[in-house]
Amino acid sequence: MIAFPVVWLVTVLATIAAVTLVQNTVLPLLSRGLLAGFLVSIATLAALLGLRLSGWADWAFLLQPVIAVMIAPFAFLGFRSLTREGTLPVGNLLLWHGLPIFGIQLAFLLRLPLPIDFIIMVVNVVYLVRIAALLRLSDDDFPYTPPHSFRTLRTMIIGTVVLFALMITADLVIIVASMLGGNGPAMRFISGASGFMTMFFVVAALVGTPMIMRNTSREETSTSKQTSATDQDRALLEQIDKTLIDKQLYRDSAITLARLGRRLGMPSRDISNVINRCTGNNFSRYINEYRVKYAQQLLAASDLPVTEIMLEAGFISKSSFNTEFKRIVGQTPSQFRASQPST
Repeated sequence: MIAFPVVWLVTVLATIAAVTLVQNTVLPLLSRGLLAGFLVSIATLAALLGLRLSGWADWAFLLQPVIAVMIAPFAFLGFRSLTREGTLPVGNLLLWHGLPIFGIQLAFLLRLPLPIDFIIMVVNVVYLVRIAALLRLSDDDFPYTPPHSFRTLRTMIIGTVVLFALMITADLVIIVASMLGGNGPAMRFISGASGFMTMFFVVAALVGTPMIMRNTSREETSTSKQTSATDQDRALLEQIDKTLIDKQLYRDSAITLARLGRRLGMPSRDISNVINRCTGNNFSRYINEYRVKYAQQLLAASDLPVTEIMLEAGFISKSSFNTEFKRIVGQTPSQFRASQPST
């Protein structure tokens, strides 16, 4: 009696979080879509659990594993798409992640004699490891995340890792219980309770994050720059700018903090801190601003294809090029070119 409305509350909260996340235009569209898919999958699974608890168990029980196996891939791809190397073409995503998951879902729907709980557990283990590996990255490896939101992003990733650890533990309990006692009423209770607890945890942990990222105060960033940046910082930034411009290092797609640090003879962490204090940006965003300015010049003064200009400016992904260009200029590259006066 008590569990049913609570499960539906999880559905509502996860849906609200997904809608809020989609509206966060600071993040790339691909990232918003994947992370929203993660939350919508949780919302759908909670709804199916509610239907099972209300007595409509036949078709809800059939669909529950189909939805459950989608949650971990959505979460991993959503977080990875925020990284420097994460803007994969949609075709690659479908090939390496979508097709295997779709094959598992089809097998579930066809009711093939498969160890469903074990398969879901394996999928969760694989993606748990891959999500946890993202914690080793620095803030400069997440060019599409504002610097002030990186700590929040890490909290999201840690919370998701804990979620999947709980899900894996629950799956192990279910498998052991099934081996020892069969699929009786106690087994269904364990399944429903474990699913509810893990979903409630992730929704509680993540529901406020999109709003925090979207509502970060620009005044706070501006104040931070004024109070934190020193004359020495600004002098170092001028030195960084001169090196980037004279050698056009920003056009090098492989430029990193470490390489720039070696050229300047200073630790990469110092460079990152100076850029952050003086501009409010991380290294990746700062470099991308140079690249976008260069791309604007080529778009306005030449007839080169947009893809060639993208590569000339130092971008290697069309998705990241379009995202960063629109973030900085307010238009896509094609729109910017079309708005230029004809010569």
